[in-house]
Amino acid sequence: MNIHEYQAKTLFERFGVYTSKGVAVKSGDEIDSALAKLPDGAIVVKSQIHAGGRGKGTFTDGFKGGVKVCKSKADAKFTAGKMLGNTLVTAQTGPAGRKVQTVYFTTVSSIKKEYYLAILLDRATSRPVIVASTEGGVEIEKVAHETPERIFKVFIDPAYGLAEYQVRQLIFQLGFNPTEQKHAAKLIRNLYTMFWETDASMVEINPLVTVEGDLVEALDAKVSFDDNALFRHSEIVALRDLNEEDSKEIEASKFNLSYIALDGNIACLVNGAGLAMSTMDIIKHFGGNPANFLDVGGGASKDQVVAAFKIILGDPNVKGIFVNIFGGIMDCNVIASGIVEAVKEVGLKLPLVVRLEGNNVVAGKRPSPTPDSPSPPATPWPMRPRKSCTWSTTTPRHSEPLTEQLLITMAILITPETKILVQGITGDFGGRHARLSLDYGTKVVAGVTPGKGGQFFEHGSHKVPIFNTVAEAAAKTGATVSAIFVPPPFAADAILECVDANLDLAVAITEGIPVKDMVRVKRAMQGKRTRLVGPNCPGMVSPGSGKDSLGGCRIGIAPGYINKKGHVGVVSRSGTLTYEAVYQLTVKGIGQSTTVGIGGDPVNGTSHLDVIKLFNEDPDTHGIIMIGEIGGNAEVEAARWIKANCKKPVAGFIAGATAPAGRRMGHAGAIVGGAEDTAAAKIAVFKECGIEVAVTPSDMADALLRSAKAKGVKLS
Repeated sequence: MNIHEYQAKTLFERFGVYTSKGVAVKSGDEIDSALAKLPDGAIVVKSQIHAGGRGKGTFTDGFKGGVKVCKSKADAKFTAGKMLGNTLVTAQTGPAGRKVQTVYFTTVSSIKKEYYLAILLDRATSRPVIVASTEGGVEIEKVAHETPERIFKVFIDPAYGLAEYQVRQLIFQLGFNPTEQKHAAKLIRNLYTMFWETDASMVEINPLVTVEGDLVEALDAKVSFDDNALFRHSEIVALRDLNEEDSKEIEASKFNLSYIALDGNIACLVNGAGLAMSTMDIIKHFGGNPANFLDVGGGASKDQVVAAFKIILGDPNVKGIFVNIFGGIMDCNVIASGIVEAVKEVGLKLPLVVRLEGNNVVAGKRPSPTPDSPSPPATPWPMRPRKSCTWSTTTPRHSEPLTEQLLITMAILITPETKILVQGITGDFGGRHARLSLDYGTKVVAGVTPGKGGQFFEHGSHKVPIFNTVAEAAAKTGATVSAIFVPPPFAADAILECVDANLDLAVAITEGIPVKDMVRVKRAMQGKRTRLVGPNCPGMVSPGSGKDSLGGCRIGIAPGYINKKGHVGVVSRSGTLTYEAVYQLTVKGIGQSTTVGIGGDPVNGTSHLDVIKLFNEDPDTHGIIMIGEIGGNAEVEAARWIKANCKKPVAGFIAGATAPAGRRMGHAGAIVGGAEDTAAAKIAVFKECGIEVAVTPSDMADALLRSAKAKGVKLS
């Protein structure tokens, strides 16, 4: 959640961060009384919109500049009148611009020197980082590219907080004089306190300035907050400005739909953020332009689907609709029924293409039609057919026949014999997936729900004991792995309970955990035995050898039935793209050793590289598919390690090529922050490192086959 500069500066004052005096107005009637609160002299007039580049922007009526220095209050009044209600177009707003509904007046500061200062999360270390530079007032990306020696970073240990020596280090590097040092140190300390206590995602001051009297002042302010943590900050929620948000996005949020409006004309309705981004990419790849990002999630109801369809049809720019569903945990029939219901209510005069695959797809392709709403057509995922690969003869890795090899295929982290406990087993979500895991053959031996110890979770012939604590459950049943389905406010504590119980593995399915909570968890897990997969992940599957891979180990929400026992490892940030890759492999008769969904959050327990190393060491994993997306550099780190260390065939895919900069696409981690975060940059590194890149999501299995053929490795 973003806030305006004037709101950020109010927070600065509350936390003791020095800034110039200012007053905000929302109408012309408020201007005189607002200006009366400021001293006579020059006044800065600032348009308040959620976009950068205001000073260089132009209003649609030709008035130039969304930030103006005025010589007098009379001039400031005239300028504010030109801005209020006018539409400002900047490099970040797009051609449509943003209507200015608030103007901020501030006094003019006598600037001696400009600096840059920001606090944000560093994904690589899972710690807060203070970024500072002597080059303020310009884009920090430009400074990083042209003069990286002028950027200073301090990484903060969440267990100890900001240390005094780190503050001294920064103020010396920035070159403040002795008097300025005292004021700068206070500002930095207070700014970090604000960042941490408000669950901010980023606090940026550009420029930070020194002024007369050797004071250090926050001249500008940009602050955003972790959406997942807003439940504990009602005072921050009150700052939300709905005028700065697209009306369709606001409507979607009422139904817990993840929606972002774009400027194309082909609407998308998809389940899963990774698949949604990939659907946008494939539309662009084949010459179209996506009109939106819309993730209905894995457990959407018919009402949510109806709401999503109405939002899409309410966009006058939409000329066609593409529904792309892989029903892993989503029931295809729910989607189909929702579409039919929506068509009944609002009518449909646009072209509609529906691709359904997975759970209950047969029923989904035949929803009950009505005279006014025929069944939507069911079409396959847009795929370019390829000829079957022919393989050169190679020496088998084992002397046993292939069928026997499959029966003894090992896996990483989990096997069909692994004993699982489920935290949150008595909840609707946890209980549902505990039942599915039991049906799959997974050895679910215990449940944990505080206060319900001594009860049982019953399903068919299974009677799973419930315990109050993880430690008790592990001690009495021998469980070594936990599947965590605990609600977000309590999920971090559930992970730490696994660590304290000394489990081998914790798989956190929960999405929406506050970033600060996960930063603390990651720090607490250092040096401990427990490995964390997730959070916000689909989990893991080690297929069994029975029909529909029954008899395997399924932890989380990933569908087990699409798997096949074999020799390909799959690792992905996206749940639905994991299912796509697995399904494509299985259809081609190629089995998997283990599939690992590591999750899309910016702070997670296990990285692409961690899993790639395990696959590389596993003698029964012969090939690897690595699926990534925009945001962070984890895929790049793994790719460079593969180039130097891995001889196995590897295929890769990156989702989010069409994602707009600065917008989070579903996952908390799926956001382009800089040039290295983009899909194009990651794909370039993949190719440089010898990874066969899938052009579209439908090409993932074929990409691995191409890589395997080039290396003379047989996968099936």
